[in-house]
Amino acid sequence: MLKNHFSTLLLTALFLSTAITNASDFLLIADFNQGNQNALGGYFNKFERAPSKASVGLTEFVARSSLGKSLEIKASKDQEGYCGAWIHLFDLRADDREYLDVSEYRYLSFWVKGEKGGERFAIKISDKRLIELEDSVNVGETSEFLLDGITQRWQEILVPISRLSNLDKTQLGGITLEFNATGNHKVYVDDISLKKSRSAVVSSANRTADETDAKADGPAALPKALWVWTTFEILENKNNEQNTLFETCKRENIDRLWLQAPLRYEPGVDFSANIEDLQPAEFKTSLLLEDKLRAFIRKAHEEDIKIEALDGYPEFAQKPYHFVPLSIVDTIIDYNKRVKPKERFDGIHFDNEPYLIIGWHDKSRREQILREFLELNVECQRRVSENSDMVYGVDVPFWWNAASPSGEGAIGDVTFNGERKPAVYFCIDLLDNIGIMNYRDTTYGVDGIVAHASPILNYAKKEGKDQVYVGLELFRYMPTDVLFSLGLPREEFSKIIQNNAEKIGYLSRINGFRTQIIDDGVNIHVGIELPPNPDEETQKKIDTTITEMNRKLSIAGLQNLSDRDYKKAITNVQKEISINPEWEGYKPSMIKDPQTGKEYPVFKSVRIMLGKTTFSDESYNEFKSQLKQADNELLNYPAFKGIALHYFKVLNDKFHEDQNAAGVAEIVD
Repeated sequence: MLKNHFSTLLLTALFLSTAITNASDFLLIADFNQGNQNALGGYFNKFERAPSKASVGLTEFVARSSLGKSLEIKASKDQEGYCGAWIHLFDLRADDREYLDVSEYRYLSFWVKGEKGGERFAIKISDKRLIELEDSVNVGETSEFLLDGITQRWQEILVPISRLSNLDKTQLGGITLEFNATGNHKVYVDDISLKKSRSAVVSSANRTADETDAKADGPAALPKALWVWTTFEILENKNNEQNTLFETCKRENIDRLWLQAPLRYEPGVDFSANIEDLQPAEFKTSLLLEDKLRAFIRKAHEEDIKIEALDGYPEFAQKPYHFVPLSIVDTIIDYNKRVKPKERFDGIHFDNEPYLIIGWHDKSRREQILREFLELNVECQRRVSENSDMVYGVDVPFWWNAASPSGEGAIGDVTFNGERKPAVYFCIDLLDNIGIMNYRDTTYGVDGIVAHASPILNYAKKEGKDQVYVGLELFRYMPTDVLFSLGLPREEFSKIIQNNAEKIGYLSRINGFRTQIIDDGVNIHVGIELPPNPDEETQKKIDTTITEMNRKLSIAGLQNLSDRDYKKAITNVQKEISINPEWEGYKPSMIKDPQTGKEYPVFKSVRIMLGKTTFSDESYNEFKSQLKQADNELLNYPAFKGIALHYFKVLNDKFHEDQNAAGVAEIVD
């Protein structure tokens, strides 16, 4: 008995010793079982340049562990462009980045399998220096490490650390997998690690070596919200819009519509007018098509869909314009009191976007705008709570809590009720719900949906709130010509805006033209969006507006205007346009002020909507794939209420585009 007991102890000791030795023989970097970051804090994501495309995501359907996941990479390599995936070995968001020291290890290991077999990609590595240059060095193709190449079975790739002779092995920064062969590829990657020997066995919780593919279902997705702007078409049921909307809600698991309220202003409000000309005492709002609205809401409730009255305008955020949104709130409350319960709105939702106001680009004025934005929403919430059983919410951008470029706090910082923090956090504290305009087209990565939403969701959790929607964009603005005046130095701009510049700092539009801003770091350039192919009358309006804008900004009246170093100013804005992907092209010209006869420089540039902000250029299937992954990740945050989609018409169009494409493919086949 004693001998057997001793043998058992000896075997146990040997097992523990082996386990400890094995654990020190490897460093598990990423098993992709959960979340947006690996064990080193590193993010992962796709890279691509059109016409080549890629997508990445986590999948539980193909993994080396029965309870785990793997990284799924889909690449469509065209003859032009490039595509693949990258994985960081450090936390890009950390204040002090810690790069990876691999000098004690002999191999970089990871496991790979293909959907069909025969796939291949180049393995590239970067150190700190190359990360900063956004570059990497090729250490070999997969065929160099796998005798039979990638197959449909899991295989380990071992990259000798000795191959990294041109890199700083004490500061490795990333792994890049680049697909160079034309065609479509789908591969799975798992268990990235460093090993001191070829035989070291990588293990982690829930890990068994080379298990068969798992087939587990992910968590059930929460119902979604949907922005709806085509209210009149829906209420009039043009082209059977109502049935189409309800079919879309059923197909996409949508149970809440933010429906633009069919409002009439009496008298109409000219937001471009001087603030003193606004006459709130004479102002009121009313609902149009009320009978049809009541019938629509009744039908929506029969479909278990909630309806919230939606409206918004950047100027609403500012105190002189508060009478408009407050009147809207009162109108909706009054409507609910007059109609039957099944015909009532379930909430009110504002989408104001105050950062589109010209004055936003002056720091002092920005804080005033944010403070008045919060004052408005607190009053709206009070009226809704005290006079109805509706909920109240607003849309906010994900970047209000991001670090300011100046290094002084967050972009959306504001002092309110004696406390200072980003305005988005005050909205969580004070309102029933918020929708984060979290406009990205990929779930993972440092610039992805999860990374941007998580700080806000974590704050909401800390405050015990659970009403945060995460909004995604499907719409794409077409490239738009913008006519700019050659701008003012930042200090001059701030001085003029703080003196109200004849109230132009309050506006997001002038004479009906949307305004745009380019800040090149030295000068602030204010412009107006141009309609395509303007006729003679519209062109006169454009000329009048740009000269009026310049008078109000005192650009034409600056005493030293003729002595300014135009060449330097032009160089600055050209440089900004060349490095900013949201702008394209620089076409200079001169314009004459008809009142003064003075000429001054203007230029045109083209505003580009970044592809990463919208799913418009992705297929419906790819959109749904990312949607599912985003849902799976965001469900880990208790404050997450569901995804919100912007907006109805483009969502439905995207679905039918794919349906039509599938039909054409069937005919061709």
